Amino acid sequence: MNYKANKEDWNLGDIVIHDYDAKKEHMLMVVVKKEICLVGTIYHTRYVYAGTQTNQRKVWKNCKEVLHNPKRFNLRIPNTHLTQEMNK
Repeated sequence: MNYKANKEDWNLGDIVIHDYDAKKEHMLMVVVKKEICLVGTIYHTRYVYAGTQTNQRKVWKNCKEVLHNPKRFNLRIPNTHLTQEMNK
């Protein structure tokens, strides 16, 4: 990990950024599913600005420790219906 592990739990529609991604707005991800399993919660995410690259349209599975709040890196969170909770 590049940064201190995240301890915040995420909800569906929250906007996050992965620990290893460049801290740029085009790398923001949205939580699309939460899966509770024996090892903890797995968050299914996809890139908000999914381009034509296959890996950007893919759904990724991550633990909460590597999914950070974009505000931590002074990134602007897009004003969409998906981000209403994070913009409060």
